[in-house]
Amino acid sequence: MATTNGSRKSTSSSGSAKKSGSTAKKPAASAKGNTRAAKNAPKPVRREVGAAVCAFLAILSFIGYFDVDGWFIDIFCGFIKGLLGWGFYLFPPALLLAAIALAFHRGRPVAFRLFCCFMLPIVFGAIAHLLFSRTALELGGDFGKLVTGLYAEGKLMEGGGLIAGLLAMALESMFSVYGAFPLLLALLLFFLMY
Repeated sequence: MATTNGSRKSTSSSGSAKKSGSTAKKPAASAKGNTRAAKNAPKPVRREVGAAVCAFLAILSFIGYFDVDGWFIDIFCGFIKGLLGWGFYLFPPALLLAAIALAFHRGRPVAFRLFCCFMLPIVFGAIAHLLFSRTALELGGDFGKLVTGLYAEGKLMEGGGLIAGLLAMALESMFSVYGAFPLLLALLLFFLMY
């Protein structure tokens, strides 16, 4: 009887060992299945589509450098000029840099690179606004007049536009021209290097 109990014990213990061993193999097999499924899944093309859109907009805005008579180019470039003013001159190269960053990302994160690309025309427009524009400073206290004046000034390429002009005026009111200009210049160099 003792041997019978011993064999039963060994059988039951070996059976439990088999059960635990077989359960240990299942998660490894499912992990392999997940990696195979991830390898076979189609890769998303969001960045490549973004690169194509940026390249297309870069071409359209580059055409806006010249005196071309097209209603879409006039509306699009006029809107960008109203927002960025002199920063419009860096807008097509910034879009082209963004398209290159999106197209050749190799799986790396690109959000900060895109931010730097899109900040280049804004900072350049703010620097130009500090150096050359005086009309927006004369508009005075009414914010509505200030916004419309900055937009109109940017559309005529006589100032920094709405976004860049507001940035320049905010930094000028905080740090004066002598503090805002070096800060904007340092930001421009940082965004260019990154």
